[in-house]
Amino acid sequence: RLYVSDIDSGRMDEEEAIRLLSGLWMLMRDRDYRYDTRVMIGGRGRINEQYADRLALAIMETSHRVREIVPQLALRFYEGQDPRLYQKALDIIGTGYPYPMLYNDNVNIPAVSKAFDVPCEEAIHAIQFGCGEYVLNHRSVGTPSGVINLLQALIVTLNRGVDPVSGKAMGMPAERYERYGGFDTFEDLLDAYKEQVEYHTVQLARHEELEYIYAGRENAYLYTSMLMDDCLERGRAIFSRGIRYLGGTLETYGNVNTSDSLLAIRELVYEKKMLPIEQLIKILKANFEGYAKERKMMLDCLKYGNDDDAADEMMTFVHDHICNFTRAQNKHTSLHSYLVVIINNDANTVMGKYTGASPDGRLAFTYMNPGNNPVGGMDRNGVTAFMNSLLKPDPSIHAGAVQNMKFSKELFRDRRNILEALLRAYFNKGGTQAMLTVISRGDLEEAMKHPEKYTNLIVRVGGFSERFVNLPPETQQEILSRTLY
Repeated sequence: RLYVSDIDSGRMDEEEAIRLLSGLWMLMRDRDYRYDTRVMIGGRGRINEQYADRLALAIMETSHRVREIVPQLALRFYEGQDPRLYQKALDIIGTGYPYPMLYNDNVNIPAVSKAFDVPCEEAIHAIQFGCGEYVLNHRSVGTPSGVINLLQALIVTLNRGVDPVSGKAMGMPAERYERYGGFDTFEDLLDAYKEQVEYHTVQLARHEELEYIYAGRENAYLYTSMLMDDCLERGRAIFSRGIRYLGGTLETYGNVNTSDSLLAIRELVYEKKMLPIEQLIKILKANFEGYAKERKMMLDCLKYGNDDDAADEMMTFVHDHICNFTRAQNKHTSLHSYLVVIINNDANTVMGKYTGASPDGRLAFTYMNPGNNPVGGMDRNGVTAFMNSLLKPDPSIHAGAVQNMKFSKELFRDRRNILEALLRAYFNKGGTQAMLTVISRGDLEEAMKHPEKYTNLIVRVGGFSERFVNLPPETQQEILSRTLY
């Protein structure tokens, strides 16, 4: 209302407003909290949407001109919202700037309502925090997060409680494996993997609860508490029963590598009986050295991201298991909610450095898949199949999942109508969000060779954006591996 009043009264024009906003943007840039500095525009629940939309357009123009990696700008949209906001967003994204990110209120509000067990009137206040996990603005907290590497859980399970990289015991006690024999059936292996994941998840939920207990005991966080609903009314600080919803989150990594690995094991070991399980474990310990043929067999197995029912069903199984078991932990803690977040900073790459070779054909110590996306280059059936696979995991049993998409500038420039139709179909079928990186073909390869020429090339890593040339080489390679449509 203040913005519109100043513009309509002639107190300032739009250019002056953008100049002032740009100053604020630069202050946020200088703080350099690239994971947490977010600005939300659009969406349901705003007061005087017509005025808010005018400010949102100015905010998008500000980000477009400043072109910094922070603040992370996100547009919430819904059916019936002023279409100028969505079109403006696509115009800016098409220039190669990865903001705003697109969030679909039609899907996300009901999903948050179910996941957090709150009415839609509360879910309408959901915002993205950190690398993309939802919190209910000024009425809930959800971090710091726990972290679990699902692929490592599978690898340790295959080795019956031993990490093949370090040789150390890891995870659930060795005696628990006795009930699964020698993994004579795929169901035995699957049950052992599930128990391994559950063993860690129970401890991580309790750890999150303890973090809040000790945080509240040692520090009142009074400034933060003043900004939260109920704290002043209750006379309690945020972590001393002042906050309305005390939530927790569990970051999961390697989800798709795990799913693809289970597919390969089922096919090669149990269905086609081409590899005994002992031989598979031996091959993985050798990091495929001397086993190029066997690695190709694993790479050629079904992969998530191709709209293949069998592959996507396995991914849905991995997704549903970790999400539902995690969600149930609130019953055993003082947390109102404990939910998975399938986000991605660069932890998929960092954690991959410590993770051995996997049955999907991935080499040891290399990156894992980002977020809810297919393993780089494994989505082979085109963009429609890729999007259809992204739609299958249930969005209503977690607190956020990132969907990274890499499109060519040529598609935005020459076939914008086709691109809009693709995105429209994706969102209408239940797509929750899209984080778009738009580049020309060959840009990333050239940037790796001649970084001094590409200092303004910004890409979406996962839960944050960065100038491509400033990323570690391993993260650059992971982004390069993603299919460009």
